[in-house]
Amino acid sequence: MKTSLRPFLSNIVDYAGLYPPSELPLEEAFKKYLSHIEQKEAWMLSKFVVGTGLLKDLITLIDAEPESPSPFKITLVGAASDDVDGFKKVIDNTVDAIKNAHASTTKRVRISTLEIKIPLAFLQKESSSELQLAIEYAVQSMAKSEKLPYQIFFEVPGFDFDMKYAKELVQSIHTHNEWLESNEKENYCFSGFKIRCGGVEAFQFPPTEYLAQAITFSREQAVPLKFTAGLHHPVRHFNDSVQTKMHGFLNVFGASLLSYSKKLSESELLEILNDETASNFSFEESEFSWKGQSVSFEELHMLRDLSVTSFGSCSFDEPVEDLQHLDLIA
Repeated sequence: MKTSLRPFLSNIVDYAGLYPPSELPLEEAFKKYLSHIEQKEAWMLSKFVVGTGLLKDLITLIDAEPESPSPFKITLVGAASDDVDGFKKVIDNTVDAIKNAHASTTKRVRISTLEIKIPLAFLQKESSSELQLAIEYAVQSMAKSEKLPYQIFFEVPGFDFDMKYAKELVQSIHTHNEWLESNEKENYCFSGFKIRCGGVEAFQFPPTEYLAQAITFSREQAVPLKFTAGLHHPVRHFNDSVQTKMHGFLNVFGASLLSYSKKLSESELLEILNDETASNFSFEESEFSWKGQSVSFEELHMLRDLSVTSFGSCSFDEPVEDLQHLDLIA
């Protein structure tokens, strides 16, 4: 394995076996996650993704399993809401659920990340004041304790992939992150933007034009990125099961890393995102490159830690098997 492949793929998969298309029962998803931790490819595996409503049941499973990793790393997905009061209630309930989880277990559990959808109504209004208040309320709530998530990734709800909404949300995250720079919170780092890349039907896959614009605007606003859904496979291809082109995680992460490193144009990102030739994604000892554009080993470490974080996938086996088929890992 080439040296640069490890920082590119390290801790890249948040295991989301509870979510479509797998939709496994909690106990089965939990056992699969434990089995994946024992694989030699476990260095690619990151956190276990669970909704707030199942957190208590997950803690019960963790307590009952002697071989649970310590700490058990969790990404928590907050419930959806429609308005300011509903959003605040979701945040309050999430804080309570996390506190109860920690109080009910003697095991080490680290709920480091919260993912939550912003109510669409906030993005449809001319004024961004409610959006700013929502982001501030969520961040201030999580910053109260080191046991609460130290990073929130905010998401646009739905599948219409309107760039206007994405820009509105990213701009608001950026504005609040700027405030955080001058008002540092001991238990919180900068918020990020979560981009949905697919689903179980063709309409749930965003056009590459949307991804190119969203990645570019997030980079311009210095907002961290994470991705979810539809990224089971390394390289973009037509998939029979959904009858559409599926995005590849080498495409999406390669484009994002090169965007942050080299400030590529949207048209250059489009070319990377649309590329269906695996051999164009090259991993050498000291750099990752795509058609002559490269990111150094050192930059890969930094950008993956700070800017281009991970993707949620209901399968860990599929990414691993595809990478083996491409002879990128043994």
